[in-house]
Amino acid sequence: MNRCYFFVVLFFLVSCAKQAPIDEIADETPNHQSSEPIKIGDIATYSEHIEFTRPTKQGWKLALEETNANGGVLGRPVEVISRDARGNPGDAVTAMRELIDREQIELFMGGFLSHVGLAVSEVAKKEQVLYLATWVGTEKLLWEAGHDYVFRIQTPSYFLGQVLAESAADIPGKRWSTVAPNYEAGHAFVDGFKIALDQRNNNIEWVSSHWPTLDKIDAGATVQALKADSPEAIYVHLYGSDLSAFMREGRVRGLFDNIDVVNLTLGFRENWSGLDSEMPVGWLTTGYPSDSIDSSEHRAFVDHYRARWHEAPTAGSLFGYTALSTLVQAIDHAGRVEPDAVRIALLNHKFSNPVENFRFRNVDQQATLGFWVGRSGVHDGKPAFVDAKYKTGDQYYPSDEYILSLRTKVSK
Repeated sequence: MNRCYFFVVLFFLVSCAKQAPIDEIADETPNHQSSEPIKIGDIATYSEHIEFTRPTKQGWKLALEETNANGGVLGRPVEVISRDARGNPGDAVTAMRELIDREQIELFMGGFLSHVGLAVSEVAKKEQVLYLATWVGTEKLLWEAGHDYVFRIQTPSYFLGQVLAESAADIPGKRWSTVAPNYEAGHAFVDGFKIALDQRNNNIEWVSSHWPTLDKIDAGATVQALKADSPEAIYVHLYGSDLSAFMREGRVRGLFDNIDVVNLTLGFRENWSGLDSEMPVGWLTTGYPSDSIDSSEHRAFVDHYRARWHEAPTAGSLFGYTALSTLVQAIDHAGRVEPDAVRIALLNHKFSNPVENFRFRNVDQQATLGFWVGRSGVHDGKPAFVDAKYKTGDQYYPSDEYILSLRTKVSK
């Protein structure tokens, strides 16, 4: 299946179809296809953090529609059965086991929130079903807790910490504070950045760490505590409503005056709702510059996504699209749908998404997709991600021996 296969879309079929809110669109295969569908399970936190998970779902739905419009795979349509994990590992496990038992599903994707993804991965390990994680940032997923049946699309905490620290090492301030939600990914991303920055600058002093409850930040108290710490730079791993509240209070109370700020996700469109010209300017961040990637494949993806959903794609849109299309490509390479056959195909073939060709690393089954580092800004009164530079996905990881040693320590 060549690269263009997934970008040759029945444009008028997709763009002229009756539009409906995402929750009203059936995941099932079109009725006119009579072959038994290939079922893929999707477990993600859809009732919370919808600014991230809604575009992710729109991304994989677009890939699903393109796949079925082009005849499916192995002569069969593809069907995705999606379940809401509600941000709760227990709910995720229950939903996944139900899909395994009732629907006989053996191929899964999804995630969002690292502790949820870890729980889904444990079920995949026990049941020997395949799980392609979409939004699960903690490096623990593939390192300490890695196994044969878990793969990942998103660039992880270690990689993103390294690429941010590469630029942050030039920040003149030595006194650093951190703020992140008190859950798995919050700790993983803070640890990843601190380790990476210390590797590049041995004069750093970490003066404080603040751990607000996820989705329940007391922004005023957090900002006041940070001001009392007198840092010269801050690493912020907040997103969604927590980030909005923190930026608002920080601006009002003067926290960001004459201080350098690094924030992992401010370059994500998912965080821009309601900001307009209040977007901070000059923060070091990562993101997805969907309007400035100039390749025919990516332009086609953006055009089709806009035609289908009437908005620009986000990082989540790209992740969701990549996850579903990668599973379809792997099934096609395998010629079968059994988890072991698809797993072997994932490890032995190259894949494509709208940005690049990539593969999965043998040592940890991480996709070699890279990501962009740049600055937050404002363009025509609207939030923008500027000065974006792409960081290649297989250049910022530790040695294979180090990764394997983490698995050995856990297994003892």
